[in-house]
Amino acid sequence: VKRVGEMLEIKELQIEDAKELQKIRLQALIKYPYAFGASYEEESKWDVSVYEDRIRSKGMFYFGAFFDGMLVGMIALVVNVRPKIRHRAMVQAVYVDEMFQSRGIGGMLLVKAIEKACELKTIEQVELSVVTEQSAAFALYQKNGFEIYGKEYHAMKIGSRYYDEYLMVKLL
Repeated sequence: VKRVGEMLEIKELQIEDAKELQKIRLQALIKYPYAFGASYEEESKWDVSVYEDRIRSKGMFYFGAFFDGMLVGMIALVVNVRPKIRHRAMVQAVYVDEMFQSRGIGGMLLVKAIEKACELKTIEQVELSVVTEQSAAFALYQKNGFEIYGKEYHAMKIGSRYYDEYLMVKLL
């Protein structure tokens, strides 16, 4: 795996990163519509304030991969706040710009999200779902200790096509 050198920084996103988050999120929704529950048509109508609110949200942590100051990858860790399920967190919104894929950036983002979950002390397991056809993403999750605990059939429908998802978990 080719690694990106010193010009790459993985960091938690701040309010001032909201515009870049919006831009990369919309790019992700266009390029991989089957990989996200939201659609480009839906989110393209949103104001940047929606992304500012997400970054500010108490139970949501966004991390970004910045190459030469440009946001090229993202991941979100969503923590459950309800008492019975607050020991669980969810990895969502994983995306790396096509020009930067296969360089280990997705793995670095995933590690950062898992580190944050561990740092919170209350999280005992991290969960995610991945479309069964996304073999590279699936391999990344397996390599980082996630295991399949189920399969959701017809998890998404785009037009007349259905997509199944693996449900995966990593116990901390």
